[in-house]
Amino acid sequence: MAITSIDLDKDQLELARQLTGATSNREVVEYALELLIAQKRQVQTVERIIARGPGDVDAPVIHYDLER
Repeated sequence: MAITSIDLDKDQLELARQLTGATSNREVVEYALELLIAQKRQVQTVERIIARGPGDVDAPVIHYDLER
């Protein structure tokens, strides 16, 4: 674990704590880092799926009967 010191806006930190239900500043920062990493990974995953094209997906194709 890294020990670091950062300056954060008190009002933003308090608002983030209220919105997340976090009980400490550390918990808010860890939550924010986890959320950022997950969001960036999700974007990268979607971009890889889009780049494959429809013929490259290794999943069964389901044809729905739209005339019901």
